[in-house]
Amino acid sequence: MRKLIIVVGLVVLGLLAKEVKAVEPVFWANFDGKLTVSGTSFTWKAGGEPVFQEGHSGKALLLGSDKYGVEYTGEFISDALMRAGSIVFWFKPTDWDPLVRKDRSIYPFFLSDAKGNQVFMYVMSYATGGGRIKNHLQLYVDTAGQGRKQKTSYLRKEDWGLNKWVQIAVTWDHSMGEAKIYINDKQTTTLAIPSQWSESAKESKVTPTLKIGGQICKQPLCHTLIDEVRVYGQVLDIEAVKS
Repeated sequence: MRKLIIVVGLVVLGLLAKEVKAVEPVFWANFDGKLTVSGTSFTWKAGGEPVFQEGHSGKALLLGSDKYGVEYTGEFISDALMRAGSIVFWFKPTDWDPLVRKDRSIYPFFLSDAKGNQVFMYVMSYATGGGRIKNHLQLYVDTAGQGRKQKTSYLRKEDWGLNKWVQIAVTWDHSMGEAKIYINDKQTTTLAIPSQWSESAKESKVTPTLKIGGQICKQPLCHTLIDEVRVYGQVLDIEAVKS
């Protein structure tokens, strides 16, 4: 009986430990009929009123590719976040198929501080370029004073499609010198980034922002639903991405 009690106690402690270790986001936009996020200010950059439609969970924000959608500012965009962090969100193209060879593109997110550090990506399909250019996702990491690194991740048929929800996660860690892309819980790409970080990089008058949705070039307008955008002040492992 004593051994049974000890075993049960250890199991309970293990479960409690997992709960304690649960990672909390520093930013979470669920878009359930509103743009407000606690601790932040936002500006709606697109024309008209925001449109919310059925999302992956509750409602989602409908974005066009002609303008930035919504821009957030707040203390969550810190030096620590730009050094190492994660962003996870759900993405659903509603009137275009990223696998079809037509010129379509959108920025899901663009994170930047006042020192020139940036993390952003776009999803693009091509009609031009023949077979040389494949439909892809492109990740960029800018590091103050050290330039830009970028990496292409080609779109897999099993993940993408018209009216198909895709979970996208990006992590970056300058101490490890790498950034990673996860699509539907699977790591697809690793990008080498500078391992050196400048705490003393000169600040500009640019306001640190998280932009969700945006334009890349003058192409036919396409629409995409974005839902459950979460930003974390640490690098998530694959199990945390799944949760």
